[in-house]
Order: sequence, then C-alpha cells, then structure tokens
Amino acid sequence: NNNGKFLPIPFPTGIGKTDNLIVVVHEAILHRVVRQLSLKSEQHIDNEPNKLPLFVFITNSVNNVKEAYDKLYGFIDKDNRLDSEQKKWLKSQLVYSPKTSTSLQSCIENDSITEILEIFDISNPIIHDNLAKLRTQLKTLEQTKTDNYLIKQAFEENIEQMLVETFAVIFNNIVKTQGDPVSTRLTTYEVEKVSTLLPAIRMEYNQAQAVFLTTSKFLFGVHQTKGKYHFVNNMGKHSLIIDEIDRQNDEILGHLVKSMQNDFLSKAKTIHNNLQFSDLCRKPQYHG
Repeated sequence: NNNGKFLPIPFPTGIGKTDNLIVVVHEAILHRVVRQLSLKSEQHIDNEPNKLPLFVFITNSVNNVKEAYDKLYGFIDKDNRLDSEQKKWLKSQLVYSPKTSTSLQSCIENDSITEILEIFDISNPIIHDNLAKLRTQLKTLEQTKTDNYLIKQAFEENIEQMLVETFAVIFNNIVKTQGDPVSTRLTTYEVEKVSTLLPAIRMEYNQAQAVFLTTSKFLFGVHQTKGKYHFVNNMGKHSLIIDEIDRQNDEILGHLVKSMQNDFLSKAKTIHNNLQFSDLCRKPQYHG
C-alpha cells in the first residue's frame, strides 16, 4: 500500500518496547533478505539508487538511536541460525548515521579521509588546509589537561564549527564529481571506505536493510554522493519506526521553524511599500 499505515503501540515505559521491536525488525530483515535474493535476478536493482525498502528507526535522543543500533547488531551476532559470513554481511546492512562532524572527526583520526578524497579525485586547498588545522586542534584537545570547563568548551565548539564547515566543502566536491548521470560507480571496497564519512551511501548502493538516525536528521535528510536523500519524500516503500513518539513534537516543530524561516520585518516593509494610501476626507460633517 503506497499510502502507508500508522500503527501506534501505546505500552508504558519500561515494558521492553524497544527490545521487542528490535527482535521483530531482526526477523523481518531476515525474511526480507530471503525474498530479495529470490527476486534479485528479475529486478536488477543493483544500479538503481535507493531502490531497497528500509526499516527506518528514529528518535530524538542520539544515545537511544545508537543503543537501538547496537542492540540489533548484537542480536545478529547471537543468532545461531547464521554462520560467521552471514552475520558479517547482515551487520554490514545496518546503517548508523551520526552527526556529520562526528563522521568527519572519526575519518580524520583514523586517516581514512585521505583515501576518501583520493577516491573522488578531490584536491582542494581549502579542504587540505582545514584538515591540517583540524588534525592539530584534535591532537591539542586530546592532550589538553585544563580543568577550566569554559576554555575547553570554547575550544570544542571551535573544532565542531570547523568540522561542520569542512564537511560541507567536502560534500559539495563529492556531489560535483558524482552528480553527473554517467559518473563512475564505486567499487564495493570504495563504498565501504566512503561509508565511514557518508553512511547513507550504503542506502544509495542498495547495501542496507535498516537505518538508525535522529528525528532531526530524518527530517533534514542524509548525505549521499549525488546529494541529499530526503526520507519524507520517499516513505511509500519504507517502514518508519518512531521511538518515544510523544517526545518528537519539539523536534518536528523545530525543523519546521528552521526550514521556513521568514524575515517578517522585511515582508511587512514590502507589503507597506506596495499598498496604496489615500487621505480620508476631513470635512466636519464626516467627523465621528
């Protein structure tokens, strides 16, 4: 049904909703994979981006998102029906999408960012300079032993801002190289490497069965090599799981405010300037 269905589960806190839900998702993924493998030769979906249906788990808490991902990862590890290769493959089909700054920081710290830039043949002086500064700042932060919370917080905020700005430049360069319809497809190894920076590339290359992300990231979209993928525009085939749905109102309202910001004063001036004004008759007989 392309119109979708809504199934609220009104159980109280502490009853084990998330744990049981993860078990159900695990079984559903296994059934879905078996079905996809049987139909793969007929569908030819490998070259169609974002073709596979996904289980999409969202909630407002970063910790809860990671916890749900870890639980499903653990369930796969403990499933005696699967051999080691099957477990490895199935775990690779789980996508955890953290903040862009977190992904970039991890790539800088393990130096995978260098190979990722080479994959896309990106040589940008701004990126090069920013990465050099970030390496120095991250090393300094690691070695800092100050007890002054305000100084450390200011330093962390400065690093966070540079990570966000640098990621944006890298992302724009990747989109430029991959945005062409005839751009070269990445190899399996390259997809695995790039997924450390852009986890959603696994969705793009149909190498994902479930994705875990915050409500905010779900609303704003995830980064792929050809641009952003917006779940809200493609929910007909996906299964959306909202944990603690009653707490998502603030996230949704915040997204609407940020995506629909208006300069009301500017609009009021525009309306004022385009209105036609007339002086009312001031003769005594019209008073009152």
